[in-house]
Amino acid sequence: MFREITDEKDAVVVKERVSLKLGVTRYLRRYPKRPVVFTSFEGEYLGRIVGGAFSSRERLAKWLNLPSDGVSRGLSELLNRRGEARVVEGSEHKIYGPDAVERLPIPTYYPTDGGPYLTASIVSAEAPEGWTNLSFHRMMLLAPYEEGRLVVRVVPRHLHRIYHENLEAGEETPIAVSVGVGPWLLVAAATSLPWGDSEMGYAAALKEAAGRGPLEVVKKAGYPPYPKEAEIVLLGKLLEERAPEGPFVDITSTIDLSGMEGQPVFQVEKVLLREVPHFHALLPAGSEHYLLMGLPREVMILKSVASSVAGVKDVRLTEGGAGWLHAVISIRKRKEGEGKNAILAAFAGHPSLKHVVVVDEDIDISKSEEVEWAIATRMQADRDLIIIKGARGSTLDPSAGETTAKMGLDATAPLKDRERFSRVKLEGE
Repeated sequence: MFREITDEKDAVVVKERVSLKLGVTRYLRRYPKRPVVFTSFEGEYLGRIVGGAFSSRERLAKWLNLPSDGVSRGLSELLNRRGEARVVEGSEHKIYGPDAVERLPIPTYYPTDGGPYLTASIVSAEAPEGWTNLSFHRMMLLAPYEEGRLVVRVVPRHLHRIYHENLEAGEETPIAVSVGVGPWLLVAAATSLPWGDSEMGYAAALKEAAGRGPLEVVKKAGYPPYPKEAEIVLLGKLLEERAPEGPFVDITSTIDLSGMEGQPVFQVEKVLLREVPHFHALLPAGSEHYLLMGLPREVMILKSVASSVAGVKDVRLTEGGAGWLHAVISIRKRKEGEGKNAILAAFAGHPSLKHVVVVDEDIDISKSEEVEWAIATRMQADRDLIIIKGARGSTLDPSAGETTAKMGLDATAPLKDRERFSRVKLEGE
């Protein structure tokens, strides 16, 4: 299904031979909101590369069968829905040995990167209780490439817990890494669900709601289930062995060195490829990165704000805030103080959040000039500014130390004399 993205009307097809070292990046930065298909490379590699697949809200909304102006709200309504992943026999993949990793078109995105990177890689792992965890993890290819070894960035979330529980039991962690899947799996894997609540079930519900049929998975002996639809699947084990991971340019366009102290090594044992596999290249710090990483957090912010402000309308993590650090929230204000309540709830819903602006529902939060107009005409700093010092922030913010300062701006109009704060419009506007 992922390869259907190449049929999009605005897809750019690059037929010239492209270097995997920085060449892919140049095109993806040239066309930040369009799918880009690469068909030829310098060197002998298997398949094609597709970047920018889900780099716009409109395209993602279409694939998920959601309104383009309410993707996060639509996802919030589906957040508690679960489907059943259907286990099927066999798949349309050819099976290769670990040396096939060397022939995959894995890009090096930036001059400072530690090596070629998988950036749209979804890891399936089974918890000791038997449920399947799905999560995004970047992976750097280790030399010599023909050995099929990658180092995986594993932050302290569910895969980290599964990995360490297995280590304590004296066992390695079998994983399946899927590349080239539909947005139902990408969004689910980027969503942090409670322990024991499988993202596979959430992905199945999203796919069913999108009208794309059931989510089919394949289960091979000794490995966790993986989605049948994947273009590329790497089966193997996370080892006790660790290696430096990085440097890596992360979502804020700055260099992340946090993996350099050592991360788990992934030994590939089998490589499963569709015919002419389509490798999903997610450009770090690009529009697709912002959207796929940030959208599930918009859902969490929306859910948190709705618990304290009944009239919350929409949430947007801005591209200027790297799709992660800055949010704008629109509300239908009914009582004074709700703007400030929304700010505090947003910080609770997304702890990495640094700045929040709350506006009235007449402001289009997708347009930065309208948000700025609301700040200019409806906010007074001595009355409407909240600063929280010494809070836990995001490790992706290079300006933060062990703690950060958070700022909230209540740019909603007072309920009294509200007409003074309304924009004059012509009839029909």
